[in-house]
Order: sequence, then structure tokens, then C-alpha cells
Amino acid sequence: MTPSTLHALFRQLVPESTVELQRGLMSHEADWRQWMACGFKEEDLRLVIGYLNHQIKHNHWHKFSRAFTNVICSPKRFEDLLSEAKAEQRQREGQKPMGTVSVVTATGQVRARTVMRPEARRFDEIVAEHLANMRAAVEKAPDL
Repeated sequence: MTPSTLHALFRQLVPESTVELQRGLMSHEADWRQWMACGFKEEDLRLVIGYLNHQIKHNHWHKFSRAFTNVICSPKRFEDLLSEAKAEQRQREGQKPMGTVSVVTATGQVRARTVMRPEARRFDEIVAEHLANMRAAVEKAPDL
């Protein structure tokens, strides 16, 4: 992955024509090299921008939060965003929102985040499961 392909991907993921993007690759090549030196990958960039787009869509963040200087020029900030994006991705898989909690980022900032909960089960399913567990325990118990 080269700085020019990363910059083109960034422009594709963040289509707004901001002054920063109009400056082009030459002014950002050192920033991209620093970003790559930190070990970040294209998938990380896609995940973080997708996370920011989701947050912006739901009015949790301002659209300028995905500006180049906010996302790429600060590796620590990108690392925080990446960990938040990964956490949200893990929570979204097969679960529904339960409420919000405070999450402390690597920089010590506290942010409210949605907590996910497993699918609700019917009462009769829960009782049947507990009865089956009790029967199994009785069958395994030694005779007295």
C-alpha cells in the first residue's frame, strides 16, 4: 500500500471536498508514511471511517470529525478510534442495544457508548432449559 493509494481510498471514503483534501497527496505524503509506520492497514482505515460515518449519521459526531488532520495526522487518535470501532463491531454482531455506559479510551477520555445485549428469550424456554439442567444433575448424582 502506497501513500497515493491510501490517499485515494481516503478521498473515496470521505467524499466531501474539504480544503485539506484539495491540497492533495504531496502535502500529506509524510502523514501517510507516519500512519503506515505505526502498523495501520487499509482495513483499519475502512473500519474507522465506517465507524465515523455511522456516528455522524446518528448525530453522535460532527462531519468534520473525519477530517484528514483528525483521523490520519494523529496516530494516537487513530488508535483510539480504531479500538472504539472494533469494540462497536464486536458488539453489533448478533446483538441489540441495551443502554449506554461510559468507555475510557486509551487517552483517558470518557465517552458514552451503546452497550449491546443478547436476544431476549421467552420465559418457557428459560424454564425448560433450567428443568433440563436439573434433570441432568439429578441423573448424574450418586444414589444415596
